[in-house]
Amino acid sequence: MVEPAPPSATTNQTEPTHTTPSPSSERRGQSPPNQDALMINTITKHLHVTTAILSGLLLFWRGGRALLGYSNNGFAYRVLPHLIDTILLASALYLAYLSHQYPFVQAWLTAKIIVLFAYIFFGYMAVKKAKGFFGKLRYLLLALASFVYIIGTAHYKNWLWLTRYF
Repeated sequence: MVEPAPPSATTNQTEPTHTTPSPSSERRGQSPPNQDALMINTITKHLHVTTAILSGLLLFWRGGRALLGYSNNGFAYRVLPHLIDTILLASALYLAYLSHQYPFVQAWLTAKIIVLFAYIFFGYMAVKKAKGFFGKLRYLLLALASFVYIIGTAHYKNWLWLTRYF
């Protein structure tokens, strides 16, 4: 008959040890680190979407005023667009950094940036340089179409999203 080995030799029993508090239990009342990152990402995304909507609305407003012959020389028409667009660009760069989606790697993001330059050019022409009602109207409509394309590309994450409707 074979005698059984003592319990410590056959099983991986360990002696009870003193447990130290985990880092998360020391941070009582605070969110875990991954929730903090998620919150920052969510806030940045909402900031980006809000400033994008404000940028489009302000372009529509300024373009309409230019069409009607009103001056766009006030504070809200000279400084506010630059402030909104700076926040929009900064939040876009931060979101690209957080999500590891970069232009010239992601086709939809590359298309969005290219059309962004067209949007800036058309908006500039509509508000400042174009002469006559129809010249301003043409550039304003092109700027608004560019804006809609940028929003659609961001929503669908596909630069060919318009093909769904034709």
